[in-house]
Amino acid sequence: METLTSTMWLQRILNDALDGGCSDIHVFPRADGWCVQFRVQGRLLPYALLPADAAGVIRRIKALAKMDVAESRVPQDGSFYWESEWQACSVRAATLPTVRGETAVLRLFPTRREPWSWAELGMPERIAQPLQQLLQQPAGLLLVAGSTGSGKTTTLYTMMGWLAQSGKRVVSIEDPVEMALADCHQV
Repeated sequence: METLTSTMWLQRILNDALDGGCSDIHVFPRADGWCVQFRVQGRLLPYALLPADAAGVIRRIKALAKMDVAESRVPQDGSFYWESEWQACSVRAATLPTVRGETAVLRLFPTRREPWSWAELGMPERIAQPLQQLLQQPAGLLLVAGSTGSGKTTTLYTMMGWLAQSGKRVVSIEDPVEMALADCHQV
């Protein structure tokens, strides 16, 4: 196995994740090294087992995400921007101390300037049409639920963009705002 620095490992992991349509990256210690898994279409898949000396990958993630690199006893959250040769994304990072050492989960949000269209979502017209009618109602509640990586955020942003384009004022309360939409007021 070739010798890579922590920066090189992380660069390879992030680029491969983006190329592979990954929504999340999990990095955690095991007795035999550092396990890296990718979540693709809701399924957690093995990616690589890094050598034990790759522990610096977690420190590099923390540095990029503006977390306290010296603190490893409490969970931390942060974010950073990543650009590969072909695409860019916003990355939300979270670390968690465990008995074997710190784990990290990276959530990838491909950078887009506009929300997805109903067709890009793969939503058939027979579903999109009634949903658009519901969105035009003056009051009500619409729940969007699903597992990690199932498309909840993508669907919600598509709805917000559609509402804004149809002349409605859209105000959202998000934690965090995952994609800034041009005609929406996001808090």
